[in-house]
Amino acid sequence: RYGKDPGYFKAVNLDDPTFQQREVHVGIDGALLPEFDRFINSVTVTLRKTHQNGEQTVRELVLDRAAVEKSAGDLRMIYGWDADPDRLAWLQYDQRTRWSFKGGGSYETDWKSADAPMIELFAPYERRTVQLTGEPAKLVAQGVRAVVVQIEYPFFGAVRRQQLVVKGGEAFDEKELEITLPRDQFEYDYAITWQLAAGERRVRKGRDGSGLIFVDEIPAGTAATQGGQP
Repeated sequence: RYGKDPGYFKAVNLDDPTFQQREVHVGIDGALLPEFDRFINSVTVTLRKTHQNGEQTVRELVLDRAAVEKSAGDLRMIYGWDADPDRLAWLQYDQRTRWSFKGGGSYETDWKSADAPMIELFAPYERRTVQLTGEPAKLVAQGVRAVVVQIEYPFFGAVRRQQLVVKGGEAFDEKELEITLPRDQFEYDYAITWQLAAGERRVRKGRDGSGLIFVDEIPAGTAATQGGQP
C-alpha cells in the first residue's frame, strides 16, 4: 500500500560519504599483554578527529588486562562524516596515549597525527640488567663482611629503588638487578656500601649506564667517598 510512496519510504545509497564511518583499530604488541599483570595499571588511547567544518569528534579506549581479554583482539574507535568533502583529509586524525603504572608514575605522549587504520601500542620503557662484578677473594682479603648495592632511577615522575646484598666471599655469579627505565634512557644512580669488621663502613656513590658495577675496589679511609665508577 505504501511501498512506493516517498512520503513513507526512501531509497538511499549507503556508499554515500554521509553514511560512511571510519574505523581505527588498536593493536596490542604481544610482549605488552603480560605487562598488565606485572607493571601496567591501564593504558588510555584517545583519538581526536577535527572535521573540515571545525567540529571535533573524540573517542577513547581505557585498556586494562580484563578489557583486553574481553575484546578478543577487537579494539576499535569509530568516527563518522561531518562535512568532510576532502576524502583523504577525512582519514587523518590525532592520537595520544596515557600510561598508568603499578607502584606509581604515569606517562602521556604528545598528540601525534596519523592516518593509518591501526594504532599500535608498545611499552614506553625497557628492562635493563645491572650486573655486579668483582673478585670475592679480594674483598675477603680487605676484611669485607658484606657489600650493599643500591640503585635509584627516575621513572615517569616516580623514583624507583632496588637493593642487593652480597656477603663477603660470596661469588658474583648471577648477582644482578633488573631495572626498568624509560625507553632510550640508560643511566642510573648507584651507592655501594662496604661493611667491614668492627662496624666500619665505606661508601661510594656515582652515576653510570654501562650495566656493570665493580665492587672490589674499596675507597680509602673511613668517611664516605663520592666519585665515579672505576
